[in-house]
Amino acid sequence: MMDIVLLETKIAQPNKKVFKLQFAVGEFDMVVFDQKTLTCQIYEVKYSKDQVSEQYRHITNEENVL
Repeated sequence: MMDIVLLETKIAQPNKKVFKLQFAVGEFDMVVFDQKTLTCQIYEVKYSKDQVSEQYRHITNEENVL
């Protein structure tokens, strides 16, 4: 499922880099990097309709985000 989301995002946004980012204490499921504006959008991809803070803890952790 995750690979499909990454691939479809790459196809939809060919001018941006789309990838998964892993680090020592976790990962970002999908990062969309815009080389023109030098910005990133960070996403957590989940398989549930429910939103739980534990699911996006890596995004809200300031040690992981510059």
